Amino acid sequence: MAQITAVAAARSQDVRRSLFWILGLGAFGLAFSITTTAAYLPPLLHQFTTSGALIGLVLGAEGVFALLLSPVIGPWSDSFHTPLGRRRPFMLAALGPMAFCLLLMAFMPNLWTTTLIVLAFFFAYYVYEPPYRGLYPDLLPPSTYGRAQGIQHVLRGIALGAALVGGGFLLKLWHAAPFVLAAFITTAACAAPILFIREDGGHGRVFEGVRAYFRRSWDILRDEAEVRRFLLAKPRPCWIARHSSVCWPAQRSSKVRVLFPNPAI
Repeated sequence: MAQITAVAAARSQDVRRSLFWILGLGAFGLAFSITTTAAYLPPLLHQFTTSGALIGLVLGAEGVFALLLSPVIGPWSDSFHTPLGRRRPFMLAALGPMAFCLLLMAFMPNLWTTTLIVLAFFFAYYVYEPPYRGLYPDLLPPSTYGRAQGIQHVLRGIALGAALVGGGFLLKLWHAAPFVLAAFITTAACAAPILFIREDGGHGRVFEGVRAYFRRSWDILRDEAEVRRFLLAKPRPCWIARHSSVCWPAQRSSKVRVLFPNPAI
């Protein structure tokens, strides 16, 4: 499959159909992995503890990583100019740890080692997801955003259904089967945008500092009334950053892009 350059795709209003599906495979893999974790991790943790509060605390840790990592990783990927591109280095770095954690999640001997693997998975997930979302405005002209979102939602829906229905059957056969399957599917699907899309290399600063990235996101939230209204209207938090940063934009002005949350939602 031929690689697709960011500049050529961004300038063309007639985007190749395969680009939508290649990009959508990333959302498919993310949705499959997070759905598997949310659905089948509680029975797994129940083997080690009967405390619903403790199990909820482990699952709820995902929100902490979303709050702390997304405002840093997204803007960082805006300025991370390398021969591999801006977004794909983060995605590539997170792909292996995501698969590794999913593969080991069901084999840990106690609650604390399982929790450690789950937290590592959430960390890798939110290293991959914001730069992946940034690929959409990098590669697609605004006239195709709705179409691309529709294809992404189709793939996410398939992933949700497959993880819940297929994983349920597999869980009856072997407690680790849903996680092993998720590891392979997530690796294959999330690798597709890395392998089959070529970003243009660039120049400029690679890392501006954690404080600068938090300040950048906060400045947009403070200065843009439309962003605040959009965030209040969403059922879960979204992240904002200048340029194409954290996720795929629903709306965009010359200064701001409004960004979508977790692809599994």
